[in-house]
Amino acid sequence: PRWAFGFIASRWGWKDQNYIEATLENFRDRRFPLDAIVMDFEWYTNRTDYGFLPHGETWYQDFGTQRATLPNPKQQLKSYRQKFHVRMGGIR
Repeated sequence: PRWAFGFIASRWGWKDQNYIEATLENFRDRRFPLDAIVMDFEWYTNRTDYGFLPHGETWYQDFGTQRATLPNPKQQLKSYRQKFHVRMGGIR
């Protein structure tokens, strides 16, 4: 997609929805170009799986969303696209 060739901000440490939205507002208020944001594992969990053995852990949820960062993912991502003209990518 065309937006993938634009400016993409990536960081490790998106702590919650308010932080995400304040960051997006900061980009827009300062007129920085921004086409997408990339979230590390914070979008689906609050703990990294880097130290797990290859078989993983039975309690670990890989394919959900974390309530702190994406309490209502469908609506949030739609809002980010409409209000900030930004898309989101998640690192897994």
